[in-house]
Amino acid sequence: MPRDRLREMQDSLLRKHVREYLYPFNAYYRELFDREGVRPEQIRSVADLRRIPFTSKKDLLPTDDDP
Repeated sequence: MPRDRLREMQDSLLRKHVREYLYPFNAYYRELFDREGVRPEQIRSVADLRRIPFTSKKDLLPTDDDP
């Protein structure tokens, strides 16, 4: 598959995942996007991932306040 076509597919799948799954159904990422002023519509390509702050496993683990 040509590299350009592969990138188009990746971008399309990323857009769909962010808009239809990640933002609507993941409270952590919804809050992160809102706090950072990132709208799901702004994530159009793999290059746009730099808009999202880096997260680590520690960010997603349960805490005493939020089990």
